[in-house]
Amino acid sequence: MRDKDIFIALNRFGLGMSERDIALAKDAPREWVKAQISPKYLKPKSLTDMPGAAQLLGQYYEMRKDTKAGDPRRRAATKMRIDSMIAALEARALHKVTTSAPVVERFTQFWSNHFTVSRTRGQIGQAIPAYETEAIRPYIFSKFEDLLFAAVTHPCMLLYLDNVSSVGPNSKRGRRRDKDLNENLAREVLELHTLGAGGGYSQKDIIEFAKVLTGWGVKRISNAQGGTHFSGNAHEPGKKIILGKKYKSAGAKELIAVLRDLAVHPSTAKFIAGKLAKHFFSDTPNQSDIDVLAQVYLETGGNLAKVTKALVDFDSVWANPLPKLKTPEDLVFAVLRADPSPVPPRRKVRKANVMRALNSMGQDPFNAPSPAGWPDETDRWLSPESLVHRIEWVRDYASKMDPTVNPDDLFNTTIAPAADRDTIKMIKGAPSREDAIAMIFASAAFQRR
Repeated sequence: MRDKDIFIALNRFGLGMSERDIALAKDAPREWVKAQISPKYLKPKSLTDMPGAAQLLGQYYEMRKDTKAGDPRRRAATKMRIDSMIAALEARALHKVTTSAPVVERFTQFWSNHFTVSRTRGQIGQAIPAYETEAIRPYIFSKFEDLLFAAVTHPCMLLYLDNVSSVGPNSKRGRRRDKDLNENLAREVLELHTLGAGGGYSQKDIIEFAKVLTGWGVKRISNAQGGTHFSGNAHEPGKKIILGKKYKSAGAKELIAVLRDLAVHPSTAKFIAGKLAKHFFSDTPNQSDIDVLAQVYLETGGNLAKVTKALVDFDSVWANPLPKLKTPEDLVFAVLRADPSPVPPRRKVRKANVMRALNSMGQDPFNAPSPAGWPDETDRWLSPESLVHRIEWVRDYASKMDPTVNPDDLFNTTIAPAADRDTIKMIKGAPSREDAIAMIFASAAFQRR
């Protein structure tokens, strides 16, 4: 039973099985998970030392200022953007491989996907890893309203969902330039971030919320360029009514008040509880479990640390070791963390061609096709093409692993608690060491969590 619990703790709540994590979790798997629900792990120096989003965006704006198509300064700005993005993604990958707090990475990944910002909006690509470091990671165990405000008002989100172009029609700027509302951010906050599609809001609520969001944009001039900026001249004046509640005209304070109410709304509690249950329990979690988790959310005012600890204590989460398929990102980092090769982690990351591998498997980092983020349902990752790329990649990586890696030891470290007889027989009958390692990584016990 304890071996199964260790397997679930490391795969469900962490980033996969590794010798180091097993040693730390083996005596008390649940407590190993709960010990990482702590603010002390939320600001790793390797990531916080990277350039911030405002700096990266400001640099890009400065390089493109007063240029036209074909200007070499535009090409230089594009190169800077790409180089910065690659450096940030490599730093993030290296941290995932080396961190001693993989539970933090699991929840950072969950909430980053919940508040998706994508490289489909090219100009912000280089700043999205910083968005995760600045707006998501520090708040994953805080009150949900703090996480919500940080994500919604981050420059990457404001640019991604076009709020920078939203102007109150009765504001000073709107009357002068005949500008109007952009509803994108308001709609996605209600549908994807808080209440959910069936959460009880109307088109009128979207419009009123879009008015609240007017004025929130990104500074593109002066020393503050690249950072979040509120402009009273673009903000729609007057009271707003959202979900039946009146909000008096108060400029930037309006958004704080609305997000605070949305964060503790019963529909938000149900929506968040459902997403957590689907991610950590199964694709079809019990409604009774969702209801209990939603009640914990409401009773604690959306305290995500308490909600997370309650989640860890559900019997449902410890019942089945293999209910979910690992996403490509889960798979790649599970392999890298399981690899006991005596080589520097940076070499492992580069040997794995992480970005290229994820792109081939259909999960290009920070490039989700829509604001809904990457799917969490197993069948969405089971296309024949994706499975072929998974197998090709694990075989290629197995061929590059240090010759000192013993397949029997790797099997015992990774999938032994969950492997069935056919899998064991197949691995033992592998024609070579490399084939045995590839079979371990390609097995259902490794591919699932």
